Amino acid sequence: MSLSNKEITKNISELFNHSSSFQVLLQATQSRDIDSSSIDILTYLNSIHPYYIHIVEENELSYLNLLSGTEQDALINRLVTNHASHIIFTDKNNIPTYFLSQNIINIVLFTDKKQSAYQYLLRATENIPLETTSIHGCMVIAYNQGILITGESGAGKSTLLLALLDRGHLWIADDAPNIYRNPNGQVIVEHTEHLPEYIHIKDIGPINVDKTIGKAKRIPRHTLAAIIHLSNNAVVKKSAASIFNVYETINILGKTIPKWCISKNQENRALLVESIAKQLILNSWGDNASNTLIEAHDTAITAQQNET
Repeated sequence: MSLSNKEITKNISELFNHSSSFQVLLQATQSRDIDSSSIDILTYLNSIHPYYIHIVEENELSYLNLLSGTEQDALINRLVTNHASHIIFTDKNNIPTYFLSQNIINIVLFTDKKQSAYQYLLRATENIPLETTSIHGCMVIAYNQGILITGESGAGKSTLLLALLDRGHLWIADDAPNIYRNPNGQVIVEHTEHLPEYIHIKDIGPINVDKTIGKAKRIPRHTLAAIIHLSNNAVVKKSAASIFNVYETINILGKTIPKWCISKNQENRALLVESIAKQLILNSWGDNASNTLIEAHDTAITAQQNET
């Protein structure tokens, strides 16, 4: 579902201290065609590729002031053709006269000298939701890979999450986190405000993880890299050989996400989640290293069995 303007305003206003920056991103996100994957939100001055907001800092300003009036006019026309709606200047005293006199693109000032306008707004745009959804499951971050663990009630999602936390990993939520797509095309998973510090274990009850393991283990949001589904029907595998290579993909808010199905009775599930997280890292590097990871996974299982 798409957010209303009021909801977008609320979400952005919680992130911004600069009123002008808030207005720029608010207008850009509201006017953006979210079905268009060819237009991005933010860039340094760029007349070639389509962007809505252009940042002009010291280097870009030096370039602009070398252009003639005719060249500045041609640049403005190219920006408009490529959907530019705002230009942010960080030095109000040296804005070219032609840019001030034109009335096609909005001119905005960013006055914080302590940080780059680009970096400030780039970080902020990552948390602007354009579309939202929710999936029942718990979210863990293993080796910086956000993995949503799903399954029917009683499948052991929370128990697996607790085992992964005990192995030093981070988490976001235990039940049904918010999921949204930001302007950069990332799918973000975010905790809800309802008892976010608790994990509920079947037949045991709620556990306050902030108190038992530490509040530093829980972070507010992270990108989604994969889903691991605990299934009643999946066959138990003694080796990870087929698990790494056999998975399905699902579409979440326009992004393709890999989904592994493993048996809820699978032994060494925490080790398996860690191995899949490592596989995701290697896949992102373009490295086909399944065989190496399979061997590492089996070696880790053998070592754990020998310890016990």
